[in-house]
Amino acid sequence: MLTPFCYVIEGKLMRNPGQRIGLEVLLIFTMFLSVYLITASDAGWHNDGLVRMYVARNLLEHGDPILREAEQDQVDQLWAVTGREGRLYSFYGIGHSLLIIPTQIATDLTRDIFGSRPNQYVPEMDRFWLGMIAPVMSAMVGAAVYSVIRQMDFSRSTALCTAAVIGLGTLIWPHARDLHDNLVETAFVMVSLALIVTYNRTEQVPFLVGAGALFGFAFITRTSAVFAFPGLMLVLLMPPLLDRGFEPRLLLRIVWFGLGSLIFAWIYPAYNFWRFGSPFETGYTEMFARDSPAPGQPLLPGLATWLISPWHGLLVFTPLVLLIPVLAKRFMAHRMGKWVLLGGGFALASVTLFYSTYRGLGKWAYGPGYLMIGIPFFLLGIAPLFEYWRVLPSWQRLSGVLLTSLNILVSLPGVFLPVAYAALLIGKLVPVKGGDDLSWIPASHSPIVLMGRQSLRALGNVFSGRAAALETIPDPSTWLDTYVGLNAPDWWWLLAYYRGFEPALIIPVILLGVAGAALYGWHQLGGQVMLGVRDMEPID
Repeated sequence: MLTPFCYVIEGKLMRNPGQRIGLEVLLIFTMFLSVYLITASDAGWHNDGLVRMYVARNLLEHGDPILREAEQDQVDQLWAVTGREGRLYSFYGIGHSLLIIPTQIATDLTRDIFGSRPNQYVPEMDRFWLGMIAPVMSAMVGAAVYSVIRQMDFSRSTALCTAAVIGLGTLIWPHARDLHDNLVETAFVMVSLALIVTYNRTEQVPFLVGAGALFGFAFITRTSAVFAFPGLMLVLLMPPLLDRGFEPRLLLRIVWFGLGSLIFAWIYPAYNFWRFGSPFETGYTEMFARDSPAPGQPLLPGLATWLISPWHGLLVFTPLVLLIPVLAKRFMAHRMGKWVLLGGGFALASVTLFYSTYRGLGKWAYGPGYLMIGIPFFLLGIAPLFEYWRVLPSWQRLSGVLLTSLNILVSLPGVFLPVAYAALLIGKLVPVKGGDDLSWIPASHSPIVLMGRQSLRALGNVFSGRAAALETIPDPSTWLDTYVGLNAPDWWWLLAYYRGFEPALIIPVILLGVAGAALYGWHQLGGQVMLGVRDMEPID
């Protein structure tokens, strides 16, 4: 199907390795997005995500970010702080809300065009469009990983395997179901890194300005993006510094990146002034005064929590990081490899140390999402596992298989819900007997574990025969809406199970087809006969 397409563009794109890689990245993005849309559901419609949605809606409707909902007791006071004129505001960054604004516009347009008819299928249309953001963010991470690895002179297959492990075998996939600002921050930082790597290869200024702009957006979403800044600067400045020594043009790199970042970064002090009358006040002062734990906790207990606590720690949710030191020498032998690895290591280490003293103990220690900004950055270092598989010592290959498998297993609970939906549908038709005792799963505040527990409970309902009745999980007061949500893009499951419209299941089938077509197109682009080059040949 795509072979004629590849031949048509051969004369234009295949002679330009950079453009060819750009098309590869687009196909990889499409593949990841299709997979995430099949399994995505929750749009961060609860707690802090709800507050960010209110900020976006109020900016559109009233032209200001005042939390009128908090004043009406519709938002927990935990998520609001007092600002100018005694009004209530969110203390979160504005970037997340700015991303939500287009979904609010899409909701309004949908209602203008179709009226209330869509609500017959998706009870809240704004949740439908809001649910599209997280899959796009996660797909951006996967595409950025592919781009970076490919431009470091690794093979196409290595770039794909690395992107697949990071995109589908880490917390990036579960968070595609539950939009938090951690994911937005991580997506923009990773694409910024990919553009910096592209600039180092091409020295085309628009790539560097774009990298700065995306980093600026990550910063106004979460200020913890600053922990990625030193790593990005290592990748940007050190390769030319070592190759050519210091030269004035090196300073221009900083200038162009800085100018790009100002495209969005200026919004942060302006937003602070708008809320609190000072560009330096963020709202966290009031939050820390009423909420504990606050900064200044002992480092070692906090570090232990963030590294090894059961169901919380980095080494529990992402054991694959233990493989990086083993593969580091081979990774650093590639173009920019040393600085990409050091940059990722610095980002992950600094954000871990920060949260070890900032939110190290107690109720805040509930998951690795806070560390997400450094995880895909550092895990780029697993690429040699695939590139040099045949020549690696047996113990390294065995370690790679075991750690990768563990990483996938601890990430899967977050994507169980579509399986549970399908099981409920089957159970409605063919009830079987069994049990649903979930006492073996440790209690946890982690959203990943919560989603896994609730999904397994749905599977248990099937085996106990209770799924034969629609009343098993019929309304928003039950666990399915409370913990996970029945918002799009899972609405094909809602149609099939709640509305009894089984043909809606054709939608995930179509998405699988799109993912397969994108992967096939990627494969065709790499045809050695058509390109006249080997898979391992450098790209420029």
